[in-house]
Formats: sequence, C-alpha cells, structure tokens
Amino acid sequence: MKTLEVMRVMAVVTAFHTKRLLSAFIALILVFIALTFVTFQYMNGNIEDKSMAPVFGHSRSQTWDVFEKSSSSRISRIQTYCNPFTSIALNEELFNISAVISDLRLSQVSVVIRHGDRGPLRAVRNLSSISCDPFNAYKWTHFHSLFKSYFIETKDKLKYLSKTYAKSPKSRCELGGLTKYGCVQHLTLGSLLSQIYGNQLNISSSHVKVYSTPYTRTYQSALAFVYGFLRPKSTIDFNKFPHIITTFGTYFCMPFHVMTRDVLPSMTLKNSFLTLNIMENN
Repeated sequence: MKTLEVMRVMAVVTAFHTKRLLSAFIALILVFIALTFVTFQYMNGNIEDKSMAPVFGHSRSQTWDVFEKSSSSRISRIQTYCNPFTSIALNEELFNISAVISDLRLSQVSVVIRHGDRGPLRAVRNLSSISCDPFNAYKWTHFHSLFKSYFIETKDKLKYLSKTYAKSPKSRCELGGLTKYGCVQHLTLGSLLSQIYGNQLNISSSHVKVYSTPYTRTYQSALAFVYGFLRPKSTIDFNKFPHIITTFGTYFCMPFHVMTRDVLPSMTLKNSFLTLNIMENN
C-alpha cells in the first residue's frame, strides 16, 4: 500500500511540473512571435513611436543607410577578391624577372593557378534566369573579341580534345560552373604571361604540359589559359594543341629532373617548356 501511495504522489508531482514547463514554453513562443511582429512592423515604418528607438537602436532610415554603406563596402572587397580581368596587368610580380635571369638561362616555367570566376556551389532560386555573361552588361570590345575567337577556334579546331568536359562556359549561370567572366580572366592571364615568358622559352604547343583536377571549371580554366598563352604566336598548331591531363593526384608536383627524364622524353627542347597545374579549391 505504501508503495502505491508513493507512486501516486510522484505521478501528481510529475504532472504538475510538466504542466508548468509546458506553460512556460508556450509563453516563450508567444513572446517570440510578438517581438518578431513588432520588429517587422517597425522596420517597415508601420510604427513611428520614437520611444521604440532605444529598443531598436537607429531609426529605420539610419538602419538602412548603415546597411547600404556596409553592403557597398563588402561588395567592393568581394569584387577586388574576384580579380576583375580588367585589372590583370603586367609587372605585378614580386620581383623583376629580367634582373633575376640576367646571367642565367630560363629553362622552365611552372604555373599553378586556381579556376576562374564560377557560379555558386549551393542552390540559388531562379539561378537559370541569371546571366553570367559580362558582355551583356558592358562593352569590353577587346575582351569580347578575345573570347569570341577562343569560342570559335576551340569549338572548330579542338574537337579531338576530351568530350567529357565542355570547352567553353555557358552564358547562363550554373552551379559550380565556370562563367564567361572566369574564362576571360584566364585568357587574359595566359596572354600576359606569354609576353613575359614566351620569347624567353621559345616554346610551341608541343612544349606545354597541362594538368588539371577533373572538374569542368578547372578544365575550362586550364584550356583558356593555354589558349591565351599560345595565341599571340602565329605558329600555333592546333593539331598539336596540348592535351589536358585530368587527375585527382599530385603526380604533376614531381621534381623537374624527373619530369624531363621520364615524362617528357620526346621533347626536342627538354630544358625549355611550360607546365601548367590547375587545382580545385572550391
């Protein structure tokens, strides 16, 4: 009997505390809903009571001004980080290459790059309706002609390259896809580096080795860079255009002497070539 009485008392106490906790939880939900509603009304200008200012801080107009300024500053930083192709220029290196090799002979250039501008990696509402074609909004005649020639020649003259990856990016934005903007970034970079190293190495298509991780955006970036690098030369041979080797591994990071001995035995200029390594980093 005593056991049953104890159990009955415990059940009553448990029910009492459960009821109190449930009431407190419901009260918190109601307070949250009320605060959310009041905040929304205030931010939309439906509440003009100045006594609310200490609660919400700045007035609606001040809040918007602060948001606008911070957004503008953030966008500016992001645009700089994204490396606009109009700002890519010569002589941005940390040292003067001519001074370094004045008494030496340049034998190899290895370029390690990241892919160019890409679409978002996560789903975005109505992404297909967003244009990633910079030439629709701006009149960059030189860059447009550069991309146009790249698009035509890679489509018509490089059909033998991998059919796994598209050679050129599309105008519409795609998840993780290289944009035309990103393509022009590497066309420009390749063209500028050709002005620095092209004559010193005296290389042709057969003297270029290209490695890329197996993603469309890295493959297209590598292709755009090599095209930009070789295009200034009138002797470009599209029949010998470098194949892009795709790999997850880091085999392309082998020492120079191993590469010249084992990987490139058929080169006529074994000590004068360019290797391009492009890796994925989101």
